[in-house]
Amino acid sequence: MAAGGRRVRALFVVAAVVVAVCGVSGCFGSGGRSAAPRVTRHDSEESRLPPIYPGTTASLPPPRESARAPTIVPGDGTYQVGVDIEPGTYRSEGGRGCYWERLRGLDGTMDDVIANGAGTGSHVVKILPTDVGFNTRRCSAWTRESDVGATTTTGTTTTTTTTTTTTTAPVALPDDAQACPSEAGPAGGFTQSAAGTSGTSCPFAEQVRLAYGASGPPSSTPRQIDAVSPVTGESYTMTCTSTGSLVECRGGDGAVVYLY
Repeated sequence: MAAGGRRVRALFVVAAVVVAVCGVSGCFGSGGRSAAPRVTRHDSEESRLPPIYPGTTASLPPPRESARAPTIVPGDGTYQVGVDIEPGTYRSEGGRGCYWERLRGLDGTMDDVIANGAGTGSHVVKILPTDVGFNTRRCSAWTRESDVGATTTTGTTTTTTTTTTTTTAPVALPDDAQACPSEAGPAGGFTQSAAGTSGTSCPFAEQVRLAYGASGPPSSTPRQIDAVSPVTGESYTMTCTSTGSLVECRGGDGAVVYLY
């Protein structure tokens, strides 16, 4: 009985060790570190990734339409062609003292002016893709009517094509004259001025118009007036002579001004 009791106690000890070890290492595959990880399969589920565009290997945003410059010129200012406005034929109903310029540059000089016009009636201007800018003052909004077409204007008008520029007006301005925007109301019956040389500024031409109008009625007899240039701040003496509907003033530092 003593030997049998020792064998029973030995088996009991072995069984206890086995149970303790398996409880730690997972001998039976149902727990512990050796248990196989559970894997959830999604083979049958639909992908939640955004669609792949044909010919690409990644998700891309849908194409966006390229932005175009506006086709309406809302008011006063200088607008860059192709950036601020699209080329084309534009119409404005004009306005009191309406003035516009097509520009080959944005330096603010008379040499930048390709064509210009002024007057109270409606205007139609063709702005070409080769134009750099378009300047407008005191005109109603300009709306583009088409991409092509001839250009004509009323009042002080300018007619342009792709190869020629012709300026016409109620009076015959010399070919080298550039019509200026009115800075004030009529003076002595004259509502417009024009710069006769590239060295004559429009602000000075307007001062000559106001000074001549204030000096008395038009006369074929030469009359001297003094006008201050807003550009230089100096006063210049101009000799003005009326030839019908046009008055020509010369003086200062080689300045030439036409009044009409």
